[in-house]
Amino acid sequence: MFATLIRAFVACGWFGIQTWIGGHAVHVFMSVIAPGWASFEYGEWIAFMAFWTLNVLVAVRGLSWLRHVENFAAPFVLDQIDAPDPVLRTYAEPLRIA
Repeated sequence: MFATLIRAFVACGWFGIQTWIGGHAVHVFMSVIAPGWASFEYGEWIAFMAFWTLNVLVAVRGLSWLRHVENFAAPFVLDQIDAPDPVLRTYAEPLRIA
């Protein structure tokens, strides 16, 4: 029982660390897309909570729920195959459907 509690404690800590890093990535992304976001006082906390909510939603609904997200994102990802940017083409080329 003690080992299970320790493992659960470590898992919660690891989830928090990963969520904080993901929330920071969302904050940086929003700062690039909307420069005013960087000066927003609670922007990083809002990004963290949005990322945390997305993680909890996936945990509650299960990974099969991501299929809907994948179906939504696929046209945008496939559109990058013919992108003028060579870096995007490099990453998108393996996705090309023969």
